[in-house]
Amino acid sequence: MLALEDEGFDATFSLIGASIFPDWRRGLAEQVRVTRTGGKACVATWRKLPGGGPFLVMAEALRAVYPNMAPPAPPEGFTTLADPDRLGAELKGAGLSALEIEEIEVVWEGPAGQSYLDDVRELHGYMGAYATLDDNERRRVDGAILTVVDRIATDNRVVLCSTAVLAVGTRQ
Repeated sequence: MLALEDEGFDATFSLIGASIFPDWRRGLAEQVRVTRTGGKACVATWRKLPGGGPFLVMAEALRAVYPNMAPPAPPEGFTTLADPDRLGAELKGAGLSALEIEEIEVVWEGPAGQSYLDDVRELHGYMGAYATLDDNERRRVDGAILTVVDRIATDNRVVLCSTAVLAVGTRQ
């Protein structure tokens, strides 16, 4: 249980979070618990793997370097909440009503070249397959990342578009 007061917030948000929790239903329940009665809770998740933004580039780079590597199994919460109908059912079960659910386009934009790597390097530590690599393997994947980024960059910028599912509900 979070060290937060029951019904302590008018609005709560889980943006690309709850779907990757090991106990994602508990995460949703906690979000609803800390939302005041009549308050709004918002949950967003990617519509499909590998997600969005730099995760798209990482997935392509890993496939280039390790073509026989199977992608990691998605968390259960991801496979459930990525479907708008199932997301709605889970949010109702957690205590939300008056649900509005939409698929939206999310745009990530950043620099190309080495600046791309510098900007997202910390994020790579959260990408399971990359995090387990040794330094040599990471250098190989970094090279593949730069190849992908160079191919998709326009005017030294990278623009990555993905679909997310966004849900807003009212605590009963």
